[in-house]
Amino acid sequence: MHVVVETSFEYNDEIHSVGESEGGTPRGVFENVADAKESMKTLTVEFLRNWKDLCGFGYGMDEIYSRRPKFIVFSGVGGSTAEQDEEFMSKDPYEVDQLIDTPNRSQEDLEELASCLEFTPYFITEVPLG
Repeated sequence: MHVVVETSFEYNDEIHSVGESEGGTPRGVFENVADAKESMKTLTVEFLRNWKDLCGFGYGMDEIYSRRPKFIVFSGVGGSTAEQDEEFMSKDPYEVDQLIDTPNRSQEDLEELASCLEFTPYFITEVPLG
């Protein structure tokens, strides 16, 4: 079985980090990994829709994002993907939160954003039966 688990974050007066005292809260059990991944994606998008300050999940951009969301494009910066990515990762996380504006993003944008996170609000644990 595949269990979708909500990450237990602890706030240390600076950032939210993964809690060490517990593994997380189960949110669903699935027979196959594809269904678990789809559930995890849906839950992550809902998390993003309701959480506007992603800057609180790391001290720097590389702790929050693995890459630039495709919907973020900077004018005045070279048009190459590498230049756009470099500009994104050099930004202040608070500034990026305002650029992204998660509560007002489309479903498609939030799905893209979910795939760009370095941290994970949900994860899948495989549990053997028997």
